[in-house]
Amino acid sequence: MRYLHLLSRVYNRPHLILPEKLEAIRQVITSRAFGLESATELALQDTRARQQPSITKSVAVLPIVGTLAKRMGMLEESSGGMSTDRIGQEIDRLMADEQVGAIVLDIDSPGGESFGVRELSDKIYAARDNRKPIIAVANPEAASAAYYIGSAAKEFIVTPSGWVGSVGVVMAHTDQSLLNESLGVKVTYITAAKYKTEGNANEPLSDDALVYYQSQVDQLYEQFVKDVARNRATTAAEVRRGYGEGRMLLAADAKAAGMVDRVDTLENVIAKQTARIQQRNKVRLERLRLDLS
Repeated sequence: MRYLHLLSRVYNRPHLILPEKLEAIRQVITSRAFGLESATELALQDTRARQQPSITKSVAVLPIVGTLAKRMGMLEESSGGMSTDRIGQEIDRLMADEQVGAIVLDIDSPGGESFGVRELSDKIYAARDNRKPIIAVANPEAASAAYYIGSAAKEFIVTPSGWVGSVGVVMAHTDQSLLNESLGVKVTYITAAKYKTEGNANEPLSDDALVYYQSQVDQLYEQFVKDVARNRATTAAEVRRGYGEGRMLLAADAKAAGMVDRVDTLENVIAKQTARIQQRNKVRLERLRLDLS
């Protein structure tokens, strides 16, 4: 029953994720729900060890690795992902830490569910011009929800071999009515509202349901585009037209399209931030000496 509950988190909900990743998660959870093994699970190993923040010479590196969800506990086993709530909490903690002079988001994510992503993007955007800059690095992948989040940083960088994009929304529905028929299974729903069982997997998707779900996807996409345009200081029209139209763009193409600020490695980004902090501290020390003299 636990995996059947997970399936409800996958189907008939809009996701900001690479479609192939959504399909991989769907295959894993479906296989487990029916007591089967899936070869896809080999590609979904837990990445928890990569998700711990670290602080080196006043630069805090916060990994954003794996599939994203608001409360990751329900999907963590099948996707090796992270909670957007926890990422936000870590950002708050690092912003309050006096030992931290800059925050670098080390992103390697195909995206995830839509819930919690807008709030995290807003949090990063509101804090990015603080005395502690927030820098995002696609290392190597920032897709969909992960791009949404990374675009809110003061500076967005992609590694030379990396890519960013998948600015779009996807929703999946599975019709298993023919499977039920072959198994001799007939499901009857008793409801008290017209749309209570809309989108269930035991019958084909109705025209009304398709229109409704498309409207949900469209609304989320419009907000996605609007927020990315704000984050990147461009127009919604440019995001729709020039940011890949749902495709991923390799580093050089992403830079040319204005989706990122530059191409560089995570190591260089950390080194540059460390040098900036050291120079700032040196200037402050000199000013203090002058004030005391």
